[in-house]
Parts: sequence; structure tokens; C-alpha cells
Amino acid sequence: MIQPQPARPGRPRIAVYAIAKNEEPLVERWFASTAGADAVVLVDTGSVDRTPARARELDATVHEINVEPFRYDVARNRALALVPAGIDLCVSLDLDEVLTEGWRAQLEAAWRAGATRVRCRYEWPWSDSYPPLRFTMVDRIHARHGYSWRYPVHEEIVPDREDVIVASSLLIRHLRDSIASRPQYLQLLRIRAAEHPDDGHTAHLLASEARLNGLREEAIAHERRALALPLPPNDRLHAQLVLAHLEPDAREAWLLTACAERPERREPWCELAQMHLERGEWRACRAAAHAALRITDPADDHLTNPFAWGPWPEHLAARASLELGDLDWALHHARRAVRLAPSDPTQIALYDRVLAALRPSSGPVQYRAAARYR
Repeated sequence: MIQPQPARPGRPRIAVYAIAKNEEPLVERWFASTAGADAVVLVDTGSVDRTPARARELDATVHEINVEPFRYDVARNRALALVPAGIDLCVSLDLDEVLTEGWRAQLEAAWRAGATRVRCRYEWPWSDSYPPLRFTMVDRIHARHGYSWRYPVHEEIVPDREDVIVASSLLIRHLRDSIASRPQYLQLLRIRAAEHPDDGHTAHLLASEARLNGLREEAIAHERRALALPLPPNDRLHAQLVLAHLEPDAREAWLLTACAERPERREPWCELAQMHLERGEWRACRAAAHAALRITDPADDHLTNPFAWGPWPEHLAARASLELGDLDWALHHARRAVRLAPSDPTQIALYDRVLAALRPSSGPVQYRAAARYR
């Protein structure tokens, strides 16, 4: 990889750009987070609400376009083309995302002459009860020239020359209110699969979307096809875990395969422990939970399951230990589960069960575990 040169004099000219449709409630929050940008460009693709009007009121540069038939890559490429040519660096920021405080200084500190793309951190506060999902992204900050978007959905930015990537501490926070699939995704993924029939990642994305739409048999077919094609390791793991749920008769085989192929990931071990718990196979459940807990470093990717890094493996180990009569281990794991999720009634209930087993003559526990072990 080409090494970037030392920082050049002056500040890079930075633009934030986005495509939007019917997202008026998000415009003000999104625009406020872009403070410090040299240009803010919003390209509206057909809103019937006040999305473009509100953005203009806030002093964003707004363009209204029509993309028929709609594709995200076409819309994003048209938006990128509308960013002023004199800009050095572009930040692609959807309206359900925000830049965090200090973003401009962090970006300037990372930028180097000759660089073309910047890594950043991405955060999704997916739950009020558990820590947010965090991972590294490279698709959001890129040079103004030499890049284009590819794929009709789940689009990716691709260079037309060699990438020179630098790392930054910048954080983008995703504040989308729902994880429901957008209605057009399934059809757009079918188009993508027809255009790229030998791409395993595309097949896996299509399988996931089919599953979200209740199309079980189609999801199985696409997931199996993905596994037969070249596939990134993390997609391969996720495909195996999905098939373990879609094909219950083969659940154990898929989980054992996933554990064998990716023993350094918590996710397959947690799923295997969960299966043994449901079967009442307590020693196997505890062994798999302990295997998960021996893994101390989460993977830096969007497929990391936050539950595997919350109370789930501790809960599995505590429940199995309780059933086996190993109360010291049950107390150890139940206490750790409550510390990880102090307001989770499931963890509190299990902890109280363990305390009751330890003190059978003392009657009901009179305090909440969360309060004592917070």
C-alpha cells in the first residue's frame, strides 16, 4: 500500500453529503452535527414532506432529483457529483446518523497528503439496556475524486485507483429508530444478485433479507449458495448461524461447524450453549459457555453480536451450574450477568434463584441483586 506523505499545509476542504427521502424529523439533528463542514449537500430523491424545505431553512445546499427505477448507487453517485469540485474530502452521512463532537479536528489530525480514504469508528446504540455496537468502517470518508458507489442496495464506495487509507478517531453514531427492513431492499437485492451471480456476499445479503421477509425456503437456498461461493469469513460464520436457525434438524451440525471454523468468536459458542440449555444438556451447556467466556476480545466488525458480549454467556454458565448443583460457579456467573445488565429482570431472577439455593432456610431474598452488585 502507498504510504501517505506528511500533512500538507492548510486545512482540507470537507463536505458532508447525503441522499434523503421523507426524513423531515431527522434533518435538524443531522444538520447540527455537520457544523464545521465547508459544504453540506443534501440530495432529495422525491420527498412528499418538508425534508428539502427544512434543509434549505438550515442553510444546506439542496438538490432535488428523480431516480427511476430507484437504486442507491445511482442516487449516491448523483449526489457525489453535486458536491463542489474543489472539495478535498467527502463524508457520506445518512440522515439517521450524526457526527460526534470534535469530528472536524479528528479528521484533520488523520488526513495526510496523498491519502484517499479515512477509517472511522461507527456506533449503533441498538438497545437501552446493553452497550452499543461499535466497529470500524472505511466506506464513509473518501476523497472527492476517484470514487464511485456500486450495487443497487447495501452499496459500497469503490476507488478507481489504489487506495491510501489512514485511520482516525472520528465517530459516526447511527440513531435509526427501527431495524425493520426497508420495503424495497428485497427486490433491489434480487437485482444485485442477478448482476453479480458469483458474489457470495451478495447471496448472503439476499438470504438475510429473504429471512426478514418470512421467505424461509428462499433464505435457505440463498444462504447455501453463498456458502458455496467465495465468502468473507465473517459472512460465512453468520450464514452458518442463520442456517442453524432455519434448519432445526441440522442445528447442531451447523453450530459445531461454526465453532470449528471460527473458534475465536463468541457467537457460535453462545449459540451452541443455548442449544444445549434448551435440551437440558447441562454439562455441554456449561462447557460451551465457558469456551465463549474464554474469548476476551470482540471482533471489529458489524456482525459482532452484542448479546454475546453482554450477560448471555454468563447467564448460560450460571443456569447450567445451578442445574448441576455447582452453586459456587452458579453464584459467580449469575453475579457477573447482573453486573453486565443490572436492570434486566431475567438476570435478577436467576441471581435470586441462586441465592435461594444457597440459603434454603432463610426464606425469600429480600433485596434485589442489581442494587447490591451494581
